[in-house]
Parts: sequence; C-alpha cells; structure tokens
Amino acid sequence: MDIKLERWNVWWLTGKVEPSLAGKERGFLKIIEKYIEKRQIIGIMGLRRVGKTTLLYQIIKMLLTKGINPYDILYFTFDEVVEGDVDFVIDQYIRTIRKGEVKGRIFILFDEIQKVPDWQNKLKIYYDLHPDWKFIITGSSGLEIAKKGHESLAGRIFFFTLNPLNFREYLTFREIDIDIERLGIYYDTLEPVFFHYLKTGGIIEMIEEEDNEVLRKYFEESIFERVIYRDIVAGFNVREPVILRKLLNMISFSPGMLLDYKDLADELQRDRRTIESYLHYLNESFLIFTLYNYSRNQLTSSRKKKKFYPSLPSFSCAINPEVMRNPGKLIETLIARDAKFFYRDPYKREVDCIFTNGKVIPVEVKYRDRIKAKDLSGLFAFMKKFKISEGMVITKKSRFEIKKGEMRVTGIPLFEYLLNPTQNSLIIP
Repeated sequence: MDIKLERWNVWWLTGKVEPSLAGKERGFLKIIEKYIEKRQIIGIMGLRRVGKTTLLYQIIKMLLTKGINPYDILYFTFDEVVEGDVDFVIDQYIRTIRKGEVKGRIFILFDEIQKVPDWQNKLKIYYDLHPDWKFIITGSSGLEIAKKGHESLAGRIFFFTLNPLNFREYLTFREIDIDIERLGIYYDTLEPVFFHYLKTGGIIEMIEEEDNEVLRKYFEESIFERVIYRDIVAGFNVREPVILRKLLNMISFSPGMLLDYKDLADELQRDRRTIESYLHYLNESFLIFTLYNYSRNQLTSSRKKKKFYPSLPSFSCAINPEVMRNPGKLIETLIARDAKFFYRDPYKREVDCIFTNGKVIPVEVKYRDRIKAKDLSGLFAFMKKFKISEGMVITKKSRFEIKKGEMRVTGIPLFEYLLNPTQNSLIIP
C-alpha cells in the first residue's frame, strides 16, 4: 500500500513551502547552508520541540529559492507514521515522482529517523551507490543517531546539535530591541523578560506563553512524557520508565546536585548499572546533562561524583515552581550547559563551571552584586592548583576585576555575558 507522499511534500503541488511550516529563521540555518553542497550526510540532533522539523522546512525553502526543482526534494517524517521505512519511502518516491529516474541531484530529508530499524546501514548503501543524492536527517536521540552514525557512516556524515533559542535569539523572536552598547539602562526591562525566558526554556512555540500552568502542562506532556514513555522506552527497551521519571524529577527539583551512582541506586533500590544506564538515556535524549569533576586525567574525572542538571531551566520551573523565588540555580543551569566540568576539592571548595574551549576558564555564577572574598576561594584555589591565570564571575549587574599574584578574576554582568556576540567563547577582555 502506497503512502501519500504529497501530504508531506506540498511544494510538489505549489512550488513553495507554506510560511506556517517554515517559521522564522535562526542563525543555525546559515551554519547548515555551508554544508548543503558537501557530499556528506547532514545529521541534526536535539531535544523534542526544539525546532528540528521547522529547520528542515527552512532548508527546503532555501533549496527552492536557489532554483532546485520541487520534484527533486523529498521530505518524510517517521515520527507519527509507522508504515514504511527508508527503502519503502525512497522506492515509492522514485516510482511515482521521479518516474523511475534515479540519476541527478536529489535532496532527501528524513525526520526522526532513529525510529527506523537499521536506518544507518540503509543510508550507507544509498550514499555509496548514489553520489548525487544528498541526505539530511534529524533525530531526538543523541545515542541512537550519533552512535549508529559513527559506527556505520564514518566519514559519510556531519553531526550538528540544534539547541533551543539562546537569550539573544529569544529577544529577536519577540522583537524586543536592546542597545547592546548601553545594557545598563535596560536592566529593569530585561529582568522580567529574562525570567520569562527561563520559564519557557527558549522553546519557540512557547515564547509568548505567560500562563505558568499552561507551561507546566506543555513540558509535562509534550516533552517529559513523550520522550520518556515513547522515545526512550522504544529506543532502549527500558523496563521501568517510572524510574527515569523519578531521576528527571530529582535532578530538575535540585539542579546541579552532586550524585554518586551507588548512592542513587541505594536510594531508589535499584542496581547501580541500571541507574547509570538510565541516566545515560536521559542524557542522550537531551533531558539532562552532566558535568564531571575537573582533572587533567580523564579517568580520574569519570570516577568522581558528578553534577547533574536538567537540560533547560524550564524543566525545573515545571517540576518545582518555587525555584523561581531564588533563580540562582536556574541561571547556573543556563550557563553550565555549555561547559563540561565543574570543580570540587577535598576541602569542599567549588567552582560552578570549567570551560575547556581552547583554554581552561573557571566560572562562578553569583546572581548578586555583593561578592565577598570567601565567594572566590574555590575559584582561586582551582586557578592556583592548575596554574590558570584567568577566571570569571557572572554577577547580577556589577563589573569588577580582582588580582592575586598572576591570577585575575573578572566580574561580568549576566546580561552582558548572555547578549555579547561572543557569548560562550569566554574571552575575558
């Protein structure tokens, strides 16, 4: 039985992508555009509802604008449609739209491809047999896409991760204009907007929603329930999804909690390996992220207790609305998701985030303006031990510089950090 492919490919009939499907473009599209003419498959991963499908429609719109024949573009989603697989869809497309012609440039876009058994080996065959075919795929499971892709498509695929809107993009999407050179005068305007951003998580379809109960219900049903009870259960054959949900609740309720697999297993009365696996599944499904205790020895880092965070501050808001009364941990979550490490020594001196992009930069998040000397003890202890010359404190509004010998710590206001075009490069002026 054939699938009505024209249902997903309306440009075959109209020559264009409906504006409601393409939405508003993000800077990420420009990144992908550079790889459109490359031979390799483009693999796009990310959390559910983050905009992967919309991005595919934007790519299609871009291709049509460049003069690509509408019939040379195939889109199909495996998210809701259970019938058919990669071979079945391509075979029908070749028969009905290409009229048996397999030569020439073809763009094939598959959404949520991780739901198709053996997708990676099937794409490998098509890739090797048809050099003119360009595949662009998306998936909501990092483990399913990246692991299988690296194993079977080595050298044949480029991976990208699509994140929710950052704060700069959020302001752009809401058409809120800010003079970056004069951020100080916008503080009273920005703070309530920023708190709303934390509650929505930068999810595009929620950026105008003000009702907290609607937001809570959205994250519960559209993300938590769907990812845990559908995606993870189907993809990893999980027997106890309720444990997954308990883990997500614990981490979201207390973001940045320091955990040991054994202690957690004892508390939940489950095997340590089960807990470790379940946390891995949550991580690979973009529901949580993990920071490792920094060491120059990777094995040492992996053996120490780890910090776990929900992938978005909005997860904490949905599970524990009271967290907004003291938003420091939400802001820490927002900053930490771009890091890989934290630091805690035997004397319990800590650093919130350790960034290792090019050089090692320790960062403390202090959403206040009165910074005491003891607040920086962990930062200077880390810098001294590892011979690091520069550190950073993200503050509420104050900017400062403190030197101790060859070490320098710079205080940077939160909005200046978030709205600077070089955000996440962590270059201290």
